[in-house]
Amino acid sequence: KDQLIIIFSALSPQYGYVYNYMKTLDGIKANKLFILDDFGDQGAYYLGKDRNHSIESTVASLIQYIMSKYQIPHKNVTTVGSSKGGYAALYYGIKYFLGHIVAGARQSKLGNFLIKQAKHHNIAEYIAGGTEEGDCYYLNNVLYRLLEQPVDVSPKIHLYVGTGDHHYKNHVMPLQEMLSYKGYDVKLDIEENITHEDLKTYFPHYLKKTVSSILNIQFVEEMTPEIKRITIQQRDQDLIVNCEAIGLGLEYAYYFYKDGDIIEKFFYRKPSQLTYRVTEPGSYKCRVFVRDSKMQ
Repeated sequence: KDQLIIIFSALSPQYGYVYNYMKTLDGIKANKLFILDDFGDQGAYYLGKDRNHSIESTVASLIQYIMSKYQIPHKNVTTVGSSKGGYAALYYGIKYFLGHIVAGARQSKLGNFLIKQAKHHNIAEYIAGGTEEGDCYYLNNVLYRLLEQPVDVSPKIHLYVGTGDHHYKNHVMPLQEMLSYKGYDVKLDIEENITHEDLKTYFPHYLKKTVSSILNIQFVEEMTPEIKRITIQQRDQDLIVNCEAIGLGLEYAYYFYKDGDIIEKFFYRKPSQLTYRVTEPGSYKCRVFVRDSKMQ
């Protein structure tokens, strides 16, 4: 009862404001505060309009009110979010000296992202008043200027990103290096080949696992297996089948068909790739099945 988790929302389509990670954190026994960023036509990163941080003041007041009402100390507050929500989690966690931050593939140089990379000029204009170089410089430094604060009571920071995510090199690594240089307690978890689109699948698992560790409660491994893509290539007389899937402890089964009839089955095994030798001409296809550790 003396713990508080604050959840900030990620970017959504214009006027499509939604809360995030309600289902993910449903089983976590702690106070949870979900804050929606429904300012402007696509949010304001919980900051403000035209460089006026009145939105931030309102959000900070709400957080302080909840903390006071339930007698929750700063060290017991965890901010979480991914992408835009991860940026806000970092901003509020660092600026207001909270206990923990769990951020997935978040932006750090906000001007570069909004103006040059993602072309969210509407958000940049709402927050900074324009999209010129001066506006870009201002937005880039909103988060970084916080790092001049004392670090002796700063939060423990948990960062998550995939190597296939454009945020990895452009935003996550530069900030991680600066945080480490300034003396912040930061832990970076990197997933190979995970893209920004994959966040909705992978980050909930990481979030629940990390929050459970912070709160010192038991974590139950959960992730619904999902096939992302199957490819089949011909190389001489071989058919090479490759299945890209997500999940925990995955195994793969392969059924081969010739002219519509099943001709051979390869039952569940660990490799996600299989090479099949073709001995007769015909029309071939392969059906792939995936199961996780809970199904075995």
